[in-house]
Amino acid sequence: MTTITLNLPRRLIQRAEQASLILQKPAEDVLTDLLDVVLPDTTDAPPELQEELACMSCGFGQSHRMQFGV
Repeated sequence: MTTITLNLPRRLIQRAEQASLILQKPAEDVLTDLLDVVLPDTTDAPPELQEELACMSCGFGQSHRMQFGV
């Protein structure tokens, strides 16, 4: 597993902590599970669809493009 640091708004930290208490699991696990669901693996999709699928999963429209490194 890789460690990353995110700067999150306090309101998101509070929501993660609340979910952590309800689910009785560490906030790190709650956030990891959430990202796993929200950012599905698109590596098996055709290359021309990978960016579109990634944008759809994040709620971005055509005007908001994301750059992904491999």
